[in-house]
Amino acid sequence: MKEVSDTPQKEMEDLNKEFSEQKNEDLSEKSMQELQKPNFQEALKNQNQLSQNMQKMKNDLKQMQQQMQQQNQNVVMQNMLKSINNILDVSKEQEKLKNNSETSLSQQNDYSDAMKSQMDLEQNLDNIYKQLETLSQKTFAISPEMGKALGDAKKNMNEALQGLQNKNGQGSSKEQGEAMQSLNEAASLMQNALQNMMQGGGDGGGGMMSLMQQLQQMAQQQMGLNQQTQMMQNGQMTMQQLAQMQRLSNEQGAIQKSLEELNREAKASGESKKIAANLESVLEEMKEVISGLNTQKIDDNLIKKQDKILSKLLDAQRSINERDFEENRESLAGKKFDLTSPDKLNLTNEQAKDVLREELLKAVKEGYSKDYQDLIRRYFESLNNSTKQN
Repeated sequence: MKEVSDTPQKEMEDLNKEFSEQKNEDLSEKSMQELQKPNFQEALKNQNQLSQNMQKMKNDLKQMQQQMQQQNQNVVMQNMLKSINNILDVSKEQEKLKNNSETSLSQQNDYSDAMKSQMDLEQNLDNIYKQLETLSQKTFAISPEMGKALGDAKKNMNEALQGLQNKNGQGSSKEQGEAMQSLNEAASLMQNALQNMMQGGGDGGGGMMSLMQQLQQMAQQQMGLNQQTQMMQNGQMTMQQLAQMQRLSNEQGAIQKSLEELNREAKASGESKKIAANLESVLEEMKEVISGLNTQKIDDNLIKKQDKILSKLLDAQRSINERDFEENRESLAGKKFDLTSPDKLNLTNEQAKDVLREELLKAVKEGYSKDYQDLIRRYFESLNNSTKQN
């Protein structure tokens, strides 16, 4: 654990040292001086060097971030493996106690010893539950289904303890057997989740990308699709534009299929409860957009639907991002989220540009990360540019 925490600090110190040695401030000052002479060739040379330095720093930071993510994932997997072993240990001890309850309980001392053993197992289970509660703040691999299985085991243990208090060995044995089944179910769920993480390799590739990464990728694809659709809204369609519309329909269909697969995976793993947006309604809106594109019907309603789809994808990302970094996560169960889409953007006048600025400020206030703010800003600016071209 110490090595994991020290490594990023050393790399950051190396990056700071490299950044200082690049003397970017001097390069920028020299570039300004050359422009004033004017010596454009030398100024351009300094600017190019400055740009290369910045790009290298960006790449180095990205690489360090990926390494830290991999290290964090390794720690999570180690903790998951430890929890699995702890659950299996409790299950084995519960099996021994179950067999004893069936055959060997006869004297008062036997029941007293069995009750003490059962209470010890309950305490061990409580400790495991606390471990998983802490672990769930670091990974989405800990699903509600795992918590339910452990909760069922706890309930069965309580029933078994009551049976022992009433000197009902057979009844206690039955509850202890069911507690074993619930414990084994929890261990199996965790083993499957751990296997998925190991197969993913922590590289963010393929089907094992994190939920947030997949949603971010879809939002970017949807953003590009919305821009292209908006540019085709007005005027008669040429044969080339009709062919392009079919391509846009296919792209929307591809995004829809990706979201359907993500929705299935999220439900299967119990992660769907972590997403504020209703992905089912997003899928329905995508179907309507595809239908409109297939019938060459690009109107304000279709554009509004696409904006609404994008808004919900961004909201889904934000809700996961908030849950991932909150120190004390609160349950979202039972809450209703207002996901009303804004009206179609009209960026043809100064008042509309004020709306753009307000939307960007709203994005900052509502907690979008800087990356998402930049993404939203580029989206609105591109719509503004496309409107000017029309």
